[in-house]
Amino acid sequence: MRTGLEDNIRFDRHTLAPSNAALVHRTAELAAEAGRPVADAATARRILGLPPIAARRAA
Repeated sequence: MRTGLEDNIRFDRHTLAPSNAALVHRTAELAAEAGRPVADAATARRILGLPPIAARRAA
């Protein structure tokens, strides 16, 4: 599932989303209720067939 203010400005049918963070939090809650874990960035890239991001060197 994807979320963010660029995708949707409503938190629910009657309420505008107060922030992007609120939408992300609600999406994580819905995933947990459905028994679906939230993927971290590396896992999401693997699921989508994207190459891993090279490790960054410390400056």
